Amino acid sequence: MRYKDLFLDFDDTLYDTHGNSTIALKKLFDERHWDKIMPSYEAFRDA
Repeated sequence: MRYKDLFLDFDDTLYDTHGNSTIALKKLFDERHWDKIMPSYEAFRDA
């Protein structure tokens, strides 16, 4: 399948990229039980 259009959203006007990345990282942190190797999610996110 070929794409007709490609949308780039550099300023988050169409899609909340930063917010969704934060949610995805938190879910990954919880599902992989990385709290065993990192003190907190905030420490993981900041690293």
